[in-house]
Amino acid sequence: MAFSALALFGSLVFFPWWVSVVAAWWLSQFRYSLPLLVGCGLLMDLWFGYPVDALFGLHYIYTCVFAGMGLVAASIRTRILE
Repeated sequence: MAFSALALFGSLVFFPWWVSVVAAWWLSQFRYSLPLLVGCGLLMDLWFGYPVDALFGLHYIYTCVFAGMGLVAASIRTRILE
């Protein structure tokens, strides 16, 4: 998981946004990834974020997307394991 966290951080710094989203989706498959996903989404919003007028000026779009991916993955993982 440490390699995955480093890969996600590297994609935030060195690659386009869509590479970071794919890396976050891949990282969401691991068990304890939700805090890391929310932190990376917040970091992306602080570095590259701007208000989206179509979403009523929502400034933290990547944080919401990454947190949603983590919550959906956790929900699916819980339902599969039960």
